[in-house]
Amino acid sequence: MTGLDTGQTQTAVRMTVKLSPQAATALKKISEERGVTITESLRRGISMHHYFHEALKRGATIVVREANGDVKEIVLDI
Repeated sequence: MTGLDTGQTQTAVRMTVKLSPQAATALKKISEERGVTITESLRRGISMHHYFHEALKRGATIVVREANGDVKEIVLDI
């Protein structure tokens, strides 16, 4: 998956965000399970959102293949 990094040295931008308790809990859980910082989890989430957004603009369909072989289309309103 292509991230947002252009390969150029960039200065980090500090931001403050407000999350619902459910979103904060989910973010912490993902970070712990992946063994990365909360900041890194947010970066990855933003990169995925950007990738999906661009794919949908191109007319792509996003699908998930379950372990049992079932394929489900993911409909995102982004």
